[in-house]
Amino acid sequence: IITHKVKGGLSVDIGIPAFLPGSQIDLQRVTDFDQYVGQSITASILKVNQKRSNVIISRRKYLNDQRSEDRKQILDTLAADQIIQGIVKNITNYGVFIDIGGVDGLLHITDMTWGRISHPSEVVKIGDNVTIKVLSFDKDNEKISLGLKQLNPNPWEQVSDKIKIGQQVKGRISSITDYGLFVEVAKNVEGLVHISEISWTDRIANLANRYKVGDEIDVLIVSLDAENRRMSLSIKQLGKNPWEMVDKEFKVEQKIKGKISNITDFGVFVQLLPGIDGLVHISDLSWTEHIEHPSDRYKIDDKVEAVVLAIDKENKKISLGIKQLTPDPWEKVEELYPVGTTFEGEISKITNFGAFVKLPIGIEGLIHNTTLLEEQGKKADALFKIGEKAKFTVININKEDRKLALSTKLTTKAPTVKEETKTTVEKKQKKPPKTTSTKSSKKEKTVEQSKAKNSLQIALESALQKKEDKN
Repeated sequence: IITHKVKGGLSVDIGIPAFLPGSQIDLQRVTDFDQYVGQSITASILKVNQKRSNVIISRRKYLNDQRSEDRKQILDTLAADQIIQGIVKNITNYGVFIDIGGVDGLLHITDMTWGRISHPSEVVKIGDNVTIKVLSFDKDNEKISLGLKQLNPNPWEQVSDKIKIGQQVKGRISSITDYGLFVEVAKNVEGLVHISEISWTDRIANLANRYKVGDEIDVLIVSLDAENRRMSLSIKQLGKNPWEMVDKEFKVEQKIKGKISNITDFGVFVQLLPGIDGLVHISDLSWTEHIEHPSDRYKIDDKVEAVVLAIDKENKKISLGIKQLTPDPWEKVEELYPVGTTFEGEISKITNFGAFVKLPIGIEGLIHNTTLLEEQGKKADALFKIGEKAKFTVININKEDRKLALSTKLTTKAPTVKEETKTTVEKKQKKPPKTTSTKSSKKEKTVEQSKAKNSLQIALESALQKKEDKN
């Protein structure tokens, strides 16, 4: 009997006082010695010192010896397919270690249930008494594999008799992941609804915002592999695919009206039909303006008009354009503002390489700092302010790259846009003069000389008349 606690261990009455070191109390390390005071124990004698009347005992050695005997007995009688009892000793992420009488066996997480679990602690707790089946036993290496689910029939063996591909069934959501929903359609039989099979049209970022574990939902059986315990399910296929009607509802170059349903960095989405949106890319918002973010110009629920640019039914994409509602001003820039044209423009942007100037038709031209330094001796930031108006001359046009080079040197006689256009047209329509005969030329020359002679005579007569009046 353990009588009291002493330094470094316990004092035990075995007829004479004996010392039980703290390291020898149990198989595991013990920190609270007081819990053993007053208990009767069985222990092995480690050392006896008759001169000092000192006896050292060990409960740990006794338990180890007893365990070894039990272990030997278990190993001699253990065999595969046996159903035995055990105590849950330790729980890990991958399974449970079970004490089956001095020997530990592993119950792997995949052998705990026919259904799906995230952690073994969902099924058992440390100290639980469990009934398990021996799946395999390696006596030489003393490795024992145990199974819990194998105590019950495999539900997947009967599932093909109850569930058919194309069948609509009710199920309970058992787990939610980033890639889909696991739905239990029969006891311990689960299928996966991949995130791509949730909706034909909705973009779902987080399934947990829409569904909860335990929710009952309707699903369609898409595929079934009972041998590998796999089943694919679908929610969206319970209804019709609205994209199949898109090419009948809309045509390329068709004008449409709709509400903005979403705004991103790269464009705006416009709702065409319930669940079907078209994208206006940021580059298709305006021919002339530099839009840094679509939200600078549009808001969700704004009504807009656009043109259908492309329909990709297979990939469920519709491209729209807003700028295509009006003609591209760059198409007529050479006609309206040919090289040499002087115009009044507004400074729209100043950069470290020059200034952008907005023309009356909305497009922008650039006057580079190298040009300004050569002509004015200063850079753009020293000469201009945004919103300021000044006159500039077009010095180069690159229609393909949509670039217009400008200068501050004005032409001697700056043509207006209309005058220049008229002159250009006249040049195109101008024809070479017709050749005349020699006889005709002589006749014209005679007429001109006659006109010149008459004028001279009139001048002389006028002079003589003035002289006579003075006399």
